[in-house]
Amino acid sequence: MNLICVEFKTQYVNKDIIKMNFLDYSEHLDYLLEMIEKGRISTPKQIAQKFNCCDKTARNMVNHLRDKR
Repeated sequence: MNLICVEFKTQYVNKDIIKMNFLDYSEHLDYLLEMIEKGRISTPKQIAQKFNCCDKTARNMVNHLRDKR
Protein backbone atom coordinates (compact mmCIF):
# COMPACT_ATOMS: atom_id res chain seq x y z
CA MET A 1 0.00 0.00 0.00
CA ASN A 2 1.42 3.38 -0.99
CA LEU A 3 0.41 6.00 1.60
CA ILE A 4 1.06 9.70 1.32
CA CYS A 5 1.00 12.10 4.28
CA VAL A 6 -2.20 14.06 4.82
CA GLU A 7 -2.72 17.72 5.33
CA PHE A 8 -5.18 19.13 7.88
CA LYS A 9 -8.36 18.70 5.84
CA THR A 10 -7.35 16.25 3.11
CA GLN A 11 -6.50 12.59 3.40
CA TYR A 12 -4.59 10.81 0.65
CA VAL A 13 -5.11 7.07 0.51
CA ASN A 14 -3.52 5.05 -2.28
CA LYS A 15 -3.19 8.24 -4.33
CA ASP A 16 -6.98 8.77 -4.20
CA ILE A 17 -7.96 12.04 -2.55
CA ILE A 18 -10.66 11.97 0.10
CA LYS A 19 -11.75 15.39 1.35
CA MET A 20 -12.21 15.58 5.09
CA ASN A 21 -14.00 18.56 6.57
CA PHE A 22 -13.29 19.98 10.01
CA LEU A 23 -16.16 18.10 11.65
CA ASP A 24 -14.94 14.74 10.32
CA TYR A 25 -11.39 15.54 11.41
CA SER A 26 -12.62 16.49 14.89
CA GLU A 27 -14.51 13.20 15.13
CA HIS A 28 -11.34 11.33 14.15
CA LEU A 29 -9.43 13.18 16.87
CA ASP A 30 -12.11 12.40 19.46
CA TYR A 31 -11.99 8.73 18.50
CA LEU A 32 -8.19 8.76 18.64
CA LEU A 33 -8.28 10.30 22.12
CA GLU A 34 -10.70 7.61 23.27
CA MET A 35 -8.45 4.88 21.86
CA ILE A 36 -5.39 6.36 23.58
CA GLU A 37 -7.19 6.72 26.92
CA LYS A 38 -8.35 3.09 26.79
CA GLY A 39 -4.82 1.92 25.96
CA ARG A 40 -5.77 0.47 22.59
CA ILE A 41 -3.29 2.66 20.69
CA SER A 42 0.06 3.81 22.01
CA THR A 43 2.45 4.48 19.12
CA PRO A 44 2.34 6.65 15.99
CA LYS A 45 2.74 3.48 13.91
CA GLN A 46 -0.43 1.99 15.46
CA ILE A 47 -2.29 5.26 14.85
CA ALA A 48 -1.11 5.33 11.24
CA GLN A 49 -2.34 1.78 10.70
CA LYS A 50 -5.70 2.45 12.36
CA PHE A 51 -6.38 5.67 10.41
CA ASN A 52 -4.67 4.56 7.21
CA CYS A 53 -2.19 7.43 7.13
CA CYS A 54 1.56 7.94 7.48
CA ASP A 55 3.47 8.21 10.76
CA LYS A 56 3.92 11.96 10.33
CA THR A 57 0.17 12.48 10.08
CA ALA A 58 -0.32 10.32 13.16
CA ARG A 59 2.11 12.53 15.08
CA ASN A 60 0.28 15.63 13.81
CA MET A 61 -3.01 14.21 15.07
CA VAL A 62 -1.49 13.67 18.52
CA ASN A 63 -0.11 17.22 18.46
CA HIS A 64 -3.58 18.55 17.64
CA LEU A 65 -4.92 16.66 20.64
CA ARG A 66 -2.22 18.19 22.84
CA ASP A 67 -3.08 21.67 21.56
CA LYS A 68 -6.77 21.07 22.24
CA ARG A 69 -6.16 20.62 25.97
